[in-house]
Amino acid sequence: MMTVVMVSISLASCGGDDNGGGSGVNNGGGSTTEQVFTGTTSNVTASSATVSCNYSSTANASTLQLGILYSTERSTVDNRQGTLAQANTVAESTYTVELSSLLSNTIYYYRAYMVSDGKTYYGSVNSFTTSQDELVTTGEATGITFKSAVISSRFKSNIIQSFTALGIEYSASKDVFESGRGSWETTSSVTNGNVFTVTLDGLSEQTTYYYRAFVKTSQTTYYGVAKSFTTARHTFNSNGHDYVDLGLPSGTMWATMNVGASKPEDIGDYYAWGETTTKTSFTTNNYQWQGLSTEELISRGVVSVEEISVGYSNYLLTASYDAATVKWGGNWRMPTQSEITELEQYTTITTSTQNGVDGFLLTSTKNKNSIFLPSSGFWNENGVQNGRTSGSDPWYRVTCWSSQLNDYHDDWSIAIWIDNGSSLGMKYIGYTGANRYYGSPIRPIIQ
Repeated sequence: MMTVVMVSISLASCGGDDNGGGSGVNNGGGSTTEQVFTGTTSNVTASSATVSCNYSSTANASTLQLGILYSTERSTVDNRQGTLAQANTVAESTYTVELSSLLSNTIYYYRAYMVSDGKTYYGSVNSFTTSQDELVTTGEATGITFKSAVISSRFKSNIIQSFTALGIEYSASKDVFESGRGSWETTSSVTNGNVFTVTLDGLSEQTTYYYRAFVKTSQTTYYGVAKSFTTARHTFNSNGHDYVDLGLPSGTMWATMNVGASKPEDIGDYYAWGETTTKTSFTTNNYQWQGLSTEELISRGVVSVEEISVGYSNYLLTASYDAATVKWGGNWRMPTQSEITELEQYTTITTSTQNGVDGFLLTSTKNKNSIFLPSSGFWNENGVQNGRTSGSDPWYRVTCWSSQLNDYHDDWSIAIWIDNGSSLGMKYIGYTGANRYYGSPIRPIIQ
């Protein structure tokens, strides 16, 4: 049995390429019978591991130097540097190395080496990760907003009796985090039960962050298990209803959900155009304003005239017949055609599934905020019409009313209309031929 020796050292190679863990390539410049192969690990704990390797040599085993190089940095081991650990046991063609005093929950990179007759041979680079010893327990992220989160963690004071720093290491990049190059947010306050609380602020919205608690002592740094959380979308609230700033030039804000919905993926209630109560069937016979001309709708106070330019006007629902205003109050209202056109112009439309509900995600090209429109179709005398949900070519559709009449057809109104199966495709969302008696959801706006 050989004695364990661990020192920081750089081994000089005699030249040639690494032998690649079973390739049989001689990298020491001597006979091809002199080879070493990096093996696997076993008995991995929070602070120790056993590494088993293979070798081939014509020399007597007692004349060989056998062991591994290891480090928490891949580049260090690639460059044939790091901490040297000599073999504990050597047998014919095999040897093992017992590693101790390792950091918990940490990736270690290692490679076998053999010194024979003054020449050094290397195996390929492998890795293992130590387990979590729970000396430090990473807490769950709470109070998550679009820019912050609160994390309360703890440590075992009977083992960690003093420290120089403690807090949270975190990063939005998994690669950066796993390489140990994340940001550190520290605190000096420890409460009963050895709990320390850190508030992470200045985060980006709708972003996944990877994090773990740490306690640094004068000798080492102990880490908790790695976890993650995702920040919320930056939403605002008016009269009890949330909206999203999409960075639109007009300043228009779009609601996060439809009228009658309790969450963004809910369809909510269906309304005929100009009606403010929902119903379970939509036909020409039960439509309140069936057969009325634009002039008659104006005379009854259902529609108002908005002068755009000489000889051109928009015909918009008045507040009393705008379901968004009636149901949500405040300054909420249904969008106009120009506001729908702006939404199309400044967002990227993609199919999306939210909590099992198909629909379309409209993501701002200005600030990357988004709204989700669930697949709803529209309701007519034949029931809900929503594309084709089965077969070899399924597709679905979203519709939402605007407040604006069609300029050329008294029986039609403007609507958001998106589908991924018809000739209209997904990019054209301002539809000008929806019959007013149809039942469609309503997505309110506010300015």
